[in-house]
Amino acid sequence: LKEMAAPSHNVELEAVKFLQKLIQDSTDEPSKLATKLFVILQHMRTSGKEHSMPYQVISRAMEIIVNQHGLDMEALRSTRIPLTSGAQMGDPASSQYAGSSQAIGVAKASEAGSAENEMSKFAALSLDTVPK
Repeated sequence: LKEMAAPSHNVELEAVKFLQKLIQDSTDEPSKLATKLFVILQHMRTSGKEHSMPYQVISRAMEIIVNQHGLDMEALRSTRIPLTSGAQMGDPASSQYAGSSQAIGVAKASEAGSAENEMSKFAALSLDTVPK
């Protein structure tokens, strides 16, 4: 029973550390930060990493942000980011949607590389702190 509690405690501890670093490094408002974390989690799921420690930590960090700021988790879940972008920003057909969905798409495109770099750094940090 003790062994079962240790991994969840590690996830909680790492989630807190991860959130503190994100909040220090980020000027994003909580909803944007939660959206970015959600995008990272989606990418990790498609890569088959949903059982990894970094995935669990990021997932918990996103839950904390959502709960602390009263964000709508369903709205976050309904955000589907296409793998290929559809209409361009200047396209009149997309002008009526010039809100958060476009911003999310832009964030996905511009942040994909940095998110991967952050994940690599974080994964290395997490693996260093996991007891062997």
